[in-house]
Amino acid sequence: MKVIAAGQVANPIVLGAAPRRTPVVVLAGLRGAPGTGGGGSAGVSSFNTRTGAVTLTGTDVTAALAYTPANAASLAAVALSGSYSDLANKPFIPTGPGDIGAATAAQGALADTAVQPGALSVQLDLKVDKVAGYGLSQENFTAAEKAKLAGLEGSHYRGTFINFTALQTALPTAEEGDYADVDAGAGAPVQRYIWDESDSEWVAQAGSADPITAAQVKTLYESNPDTNAYTDAEKSKLGGIAAGATANANTDSLAEGATNLYHTAARVLAVVLSGLSLATGTAITSSDSVLVAFGKLQKQITDLIATVSGKQDTLVSATNIKTINGNSLLGSGDLSISGGAVSSVNGRTGAVQVLVPIIIACSDETTALTAGTAKVTFRMPYAFTVTGVLASLTTAQAGGSILTVDINEAGVSILSTKLTIDNTEKTSATAVTAPVISDSAIAADAEITIDIDQIGDGTAKGLKVTLVGYQP
Repeated sequence: MKVIAAGQVANPIVLGAAPRRTPVVVLAGLRGAPGTGGGGSAGVSSFNTRTGAVTLTGTDVTAALAYTPANAASLAAVALSGSYSDLANKPFIPTGPGDIGAATAAQGALADTAVQPGALSVQLDLKVDKVAGYGLSQENFTAAEKAKLAGLEGSHYRGTFINFTALQTALPTAEEGDYADVDAGAGAPVQRYIWDESDSEWVAQAGSADPITAAQVKTLYESNPDTNAYTDAEKSKLGGIAAGATANANTDSLAEGATNLYHTAARVLAVVLSGLSLATGTAITSSDSVLVAFGKLQKQITDLIATVSGKQDTLVSATNIKTINGNSLLGSGDLSISGGAVSSVNGRTGAVQVLVPIIIACSDETTALTAGTAKVTFRMPYAFTVTGVLASLTTAQAGGSILTVDINEAGVSILSTKLTIDNTEKTSATAVTAPVISDSAIAADAEITIDIDQIGDGTAKGLKVTLVGYQP
């Protein structure tokens, strides 16, 4: 480092000159010893208040320069070399025609032979505009064809007129082959006239007649065989057919839907009898639905069970009816007892009578009794001697007249005092008045009828009458 005191001049830096490697520092404000003047030979007694051997620092230099000097290593190359080639972002200076986009000699030769704008305009004038949807073809309309078309005869139709007078007025003369129509308006037929060149007048066309109506055309068309006419009836029929419908001879060709299902046997048997009513047990009729018929039938069965439950069980020999010497009492005919004389019957000896009860049901078990004759009619299977009579009820009557029953043979009572059942009682065995038999001998095959002569309050039910006796 070279230190220059204030007032001394450092070597200047010239742009483009070789760089100076020795930094120059100018010391401003250096003072010599008093009385010696700045820069005198007496030496420096102090530097920035420091004495002795003072070592200058970068801070001292910066303070003397009043700015921070740049480090040479951080300067651009051009700052040290001064060469233009070391300058960054310098502008481009062209050196040849290609650098400025000028044509080459070869390109210039091509430009001399290219089509010039004036010549191009002449060529375009020879072209036609393109029209969308059309193209060029060889089917040109030639002059000969144009001449041929011009030679064709024009139309001879001269128009339509309100009446014949209007035609004559408008066209008093015409050319051979001309024709015109006369139409008075809606609903009027059209009459065609042709020009008669030889007579110079309009004449009606031969064979001209009123046009046929649409209805006549339809009739004529449909009457013609093998026309495959599509009639109004067929159109109406087709209109009533649903879209997508097919012709099927039977349901085998129809697929089952999701809602309307086929009635298979399994589905019918699986149907639940929802809504079944057992309210009535009347006879089933042809107008009843299956559900109603089932309800009636079940009610009849239920009622029949109640009725049958009050009947006498079937008599079974040795089970609910006794036998005599092993012989069943059931059946018809005489009961033959063999094996010698009988010494006793049920502990009784002598002339023992074997009494047989005949029990007759005169009503069902649940229906209230009513007065009347011949409530039961039957025929005696054999001659019978009556020794006693009984009557019983399933339900006793609560009050009213005493229930009175009569037994008749061939319409004549066999009782002089009739059977009675007192109120609230179920049997005649406890009656205040006992019955009296006036005719005990009943002939074989005699018709027996049982009458209810009198009832009380109508609450009595389930009447049975028992004839006790023996076969003589």
